[in-house]
Amino acid sequence: MKRARVEYQGKVQHVTVHEENKVLLNEGYKVAEDLVTWLPPAFGTVIALGLNYAGHALELEFKAPEGPLIFIKSASSFIGHRQNTYRPANIDY
Repeated sequence: MKRARVEYQGKVQHVTVHEENKVLLNEGYKVAEDLVTWLPPAFGTVIALGLNYAGHALELEFKAPEGPLIFIKSASSFIGHRQNTYRPANIDY
């Protein structure tokens, strides 16, 4: 059984996703998955602990920090299932 946060008819709900990807709403009835807006599973500010940062440092060929890396993820950095991510147009990569 899968759990999710969705918006359906303007209301945010914590739901269960059942067989054939039907979403069981809080009211007790099921709707198709394409009728809901999938929200990020987490919301608000999240404090994270980067334990695999050494692997990224090795890939990018720079010295990893001595201890664990602690960082903050803001609410605006999360997206829901099937949502789009955007890259700013004015940044050179």
